Amino acid sequence: MQLECALTTFPLRELLDLCVRSLITGAVEVEAPAGFHRVLVQGGRIDHAESPRECGFDALWPLFELADAPFRFHAGLSSPERTIDEHAPGLLARAQRIAAEWRSIRPIIANLDVVPQLVVPDTREMVRIDEEHWSILCLADGMRTVREIAAEVGVEAVDACRILLRLHKRGLVRLDQQGWGDLHRIASRLKPPLSFGSSQEASAASYFARLAALPVEHANGGVMQSSERAAQVEAIVRLLGSR
Repeated sequence: MQLECALTTFPLRELLDLCVRSLITGAVEVEAPAGFHRVLVQGGRIDHAESPRECGFDALWPLFELADAPFRFHAGLSSPERTIDEHAPGLLARAQRIAAEWRSIRPIIANLDVVPQLVVPDTREMVRIDEEHWSILCLADGMRTVREIAAEVGVEAVDACRILLRLHKRGLVRLDQQGWGDLHRIASRLKPPLSFGSSQEASAASYFARLAALPVEHANGGVMQSSERAAQVEAIVRLLGSR
């Protein structure tokens, strides 16, 4: 059995709730602007979601941003993949909440391919950064996308965006770069190893020296010692150089 309709007529939350309550097995295929998204329900559980770029929860919640889109329901379809393991009521409520958050984020961070870049304030005033913000800020190197930063830190993309917005408001990062990050990374990997004293090395050293100058607040209210901060920055430099 196949049902074709639109989200304005049959909202996604109602459709998925109905599938779960009725213990239905099938697939909801939504024609979104970025491509087709598919949500699979089996025996009353939402087991899997996929899109052209994501799978699991990250393929599900963007559907709740859509005001309208055509969809098809294919009864009986199932998938061997299981990328979602969360009870439907909490899952769908979380998806709706994150979609609502993204509506306020998108005017500044249009998507996860934006490439944040560190901005060192001109002011001489001391800038304090807590540990949660530091883990994101130290990866805002003008090369990594928001998607990559979130993955490396191990946080949800929306949480990384929330922190980046705070840093943006403080004037510590720029969020207007997009599209050239992948080319920049590829080009950097094709370059020969940096020789000591080269202008490129000096530029990188300057970048991380400025980053190291920003004191980091610990959760207990203390400030990271300069030697500890320098060691952390050196580790970051070595990590980037090994890629």
